[in-house]
Amino acid sequence: MGNLIKVHGIVNLRRDIESGIFYTVMRHESKLITRSLSTKSKTTARLRHANVMAAILAPLAQPTPTAQMSEVIERYKKFITAHPDLKPRSKRYRMETLNCIIKSWPEFSAVKAEEVTMADCEAWRDRLLFSGNSAPRFNGCLCTLRGIFRIAISMGIRKENPATLLKPRRVKPRKLNLPTRDEFQQMIAEMRHAGGRWSQYAADLVEFLAYSGCRLGEAANVHWRDVDMAAGTMIIRGDPETGTKGGGIRSIPIFPALEELLRRLPRSSERVLHAISCYAAIKRACEKCGLTRLTHHDLRHLFATRCLQSGVDVPTVSRWLGHKDGGVLVLQTYSEYCSAHSQAMAQKVVLK
Repeated sequence: MGNLIKVHGIVNLRRDIESGIFYTVMRHESKLITRSLSTKSKTTARLRHANVMAAILAPLAQPTPTAQMSEVIERYKKFITAHPDLKPRSKRYRMETLNCIIKSWPEFSAVKAEEVTMADCEAWRDRLLFSGNSAPRFNGCLCTLRGIFRIAISMGIRKENPATLLKPRRVKPRKLNLPTRDEFQQMIAEMRHAGGRWSQYAADLVEFLAYSGCRLGEAANVHWRDVDMAAGTMIIRGDPETGTKGGGIRSIPIFPALEELLRRLPRSSERVLHAISCYAAIKRACEKCGLTRLTHHDLRHLFATRCLQSGVDVPTVSRWLGHKDGGVLVLQTYSEYCSAHSQAMAQKVVLK
């Protein structure tokens, strides 16, 4: 067994980077437990991983012949709360989706866990979607529902998961309606002329997000010690406790526009930015300039599209954004800009 790396999106599942074999690795009762899943297939590994997890956790629970879903839900809450691999935001999201399930399935807590059928789950799915919930919200709730039934299996109440065969909904990519370079500069000027020191801080934050590609939480945690003007690099550490969204830290170049901004900012505190959120200021500036309303995350999209339009290759943009998939998400999210980039690169190819 060589070096094991985390499998994105699947808790406690690891993959040996040398052999390609998947493993279940979890800490249980202060002991590190490692189980080989004897497969290189991610699909097969997911199924075996769930069974291994259930087998490891089963001794914790005293098997009961019957139990209400309310008991299973409480055990699920404890499992999520104590999970060492889940970040605080992920834990909150799981609780949000759990509340959504209970709201859309009022009798869920009172029914017996062993009596819930796949037909019941399908009826819940139809109610949730009919009530206007989006595909991402449904997919999040489905993941939580499956997790709840996995707890029921570990308790010995059920032998199968009735939500396994429910299919996630296809998420349609959101159409990006980003400002042009002139429109963005107009928006920044409007923010800076709004009056008051906070307006300047808000404009600094907007420019920083657009010139660095950072997520909002990452930008809020950039300190001056992370900025090396001489080397032309900046370290993105993310939250002090949980790190960046993808885990770990990354280093990005200090682009010319970002360098110009950093040289203007006063070093009056350890943090580079004074503002950590400015949604109201962005909304007001967009309305004043007649632009489509932007979010903080749209500024990250703006950075990525500008990089692609400038001819930067997809893997490099992906690394700057902190993705670990080699560019898959960039290709999916910015397909329109990637196609234009591909056509531009095609003109440089000499075949005869």
